[in-house]
Amino acid sequence: MLSLEAVLRHPALRGMRCVAGQSGLARNVANVAFLDYEPTQGSYDNFYKDELVLSTMLFAQGQPALAWQAMEGLMRRGVTAIAVKTVFLHEFPPHVCAMAQQTGTALLLYDGVYLEDVIAAVKGMLGQSAAFEKKDKLAARLAREQQPARCERLAQRLLGAAPVQVQCTACALSGQAPAGAWLDETARWEAASGGAVFRLGGMLVLLCAAGRAGAPPAALRAAATGTSEVLPLACAGRAMEESVRAAQYAQAQGLPHAEYAAMGVQAVRAAARQDWYVQRFCGAWLEALRSYDEKNGTALYETALCYVRCHGDAALAAKHLFQHPNTVRYRMQKAKALLCGEGTEDRAFYEQLYLCTFLHGDL
Repeated sequence: MLSLEAVLRHPALRGMRCVAGQSGLARNVANVAFLDYEPTQGSYDNFYKDELVLSTMLFAQGQPALAWQAMEGLMRRGVTAIAVKTVFLHEFPPHVCAMAQQTGTALLLYDGVYLEDVIAAVKGMLGQSAAFEKKDKLAARLAREQQPARCERLAQRLLGAAPVQVQCTACALSGQAPAGAWLDETARWEAASGGAVFRLGGMLVLLCAAGRAGAPPAALRAAATGTSEVLPLACAGRAMEESVRAAQYAQAQGLPHAEYAAMGVQAVRAAARQDWYVQRFCGAWLEALRSYDEKNGTALYETALCYVRCHGDAALAAKHLFQHPNTVRYRMQKAKALLCGEGTEDRAFYEQLYLCTFLHGDL
């Protein structure tokens, strides 16, 4: 569902400005409706929660109190926003603005915009958004599915076809992109690739037949994109995850693009960051050092990280820490006894320490 703030970014609604109830900008818009009659008992029962209500308030010309009464009635119905065209009303009284603040209803004024264009634009966005949300839910199911035959069926439903091999491209969606613009661009990207675009892991992801993806349109592109390997249709969910991880890696490294197949050992790290068991074990291991430091005023954790970054070279770590090499060696012996036991060989301890800090993301 689209927020009012996102809806107002559409070019057709640029003339609208919020003058009260700014908290309503974060609310969702479920429908657009038009008010063209004065309030009577029970007359607003056909207006519903989360609607964007448009009006000229012509029925209140010469009797502005009717407009205020109408707006209060709509706010009690729980509408998201009331947009009034400045035909003869150019501001709202304090008591109406106060009620808007209390109910979280955005009060908008607009001019130079045709009602028909606004209604068409909002209904178009809501229709596109609803279709998009259906794909999001289907993609989420596909990402969780482990059974190959079910994966194939879900991927076919998303694509409307059954290619032998698939590939995914992921990119971040700019929060400043006009809602209508990115929905339109998404439709064009799908049409050009013959694929399906949806949201996953905070990214826009395109799933399509291998070799069809191409780069996302400029309006959808953020700082980085990521591409998965070419995988069988039954592994479509894995391709989705690979593309998201590749895009996240590119963002973290300041790269414009990353391919999952070229990530090397970073692909293992990206997978480990999503594994609850790995993160729980590594986190507990490293937390033991931090807890010991806190209780005893030591610096085992800081020294351990530097020791690992220096590839187990105590003398080099000592230079970075401005300590004597024996101080670093003593701290590492203390850390080893705390985590593994004194019988563990130094090299084995270094390897375990490196693995934990690497997979946990501390390095």
